[in-house]
Amino acid sequence: MKNRFLSVLLLAVITFSGCSDQDDIKEAHKKAHWVYDGDMGPYNWGKISATCAEGKSQSPINIITKNVIELDLENVLAFHESCKAVLSHEVDNGHAIKITPEDDHGISINGEHYKLLQFHFHGRSENQIDGRQFDMEMHLVHQNAKGELAVVALMIEKGKHNDVYQNVVEHINGGDLDVATAKLLPDDTSHYYHFIGSLTTPPCSENVKWYVMKDTIKMSKKQIISFRVHHNYNYRPLQELNGRKIQSF
Repeated sequence: MKNRFLSVLLLAVITFSGCSDQDDIKEAHKKAHWVYDGDMGPYNWGKISATCAEGKSQSPINIITKNVIELDLENVLAFHESCKAVLSHEVDNGHAIKITPEDDHGISINGEHYKLLQFHFHGRSENQIDGRQFDMEMHLVHQNAKGELAVVALMIEKGKHNDVYQNVVEHINGGDLDVATAKLLPDDTSHYYHFIGSLTTPPCSENVKWYVMKDTIKMSKKQIISFRVHHNYNYRPLQELNGRKIQSF
């Protein structure tokens, strides 16, 4: 009887230790810090969120222009970003230069309002058009009252000095700035590509409405370098379309 009691007690200790190890593993996964290279780079983001590895509507993508279809009217995009300079907070969050405006401006899709939550920059473009990777890419992240996300992507090319963006460049190391979001947009905001995708960082959540503007933004080489000093390769590799259709307007 005594031996049996000791066996049961030993089994309980082993079982308890095993549970503890599992809890430690789960906790380690929760605390795992994703990066753009190394062991926790994009090809291992599935260890943080299964959707990053298993999702079928992931971003970014390569837009093949000859394969696009006409835009459905329910996906028509309208801008009502602020034309007035509003207080915004600029930070380097470790993955990108991010700006968070205080005002409630944004876009509407099929008449539904999406508030601008933040916008940020990638040192090279994540999305590509006909295999072309642009010098930089800016993402304006919006959300509606139901919590659904819509991202407007602006491609940035090397060109002349951009006075509008200089205010952002001068605050890269952090601080508050006054920026009129509407002035950050390209001249032509009426033509774009649309598809359903995901966040391009963990947890890689899907069902995100993406709008990639056809008109581009120009920045000087010096301005682009200013961003790349902080984040040069903060872009996720291209993802498979998996049968998705890209719409164009």
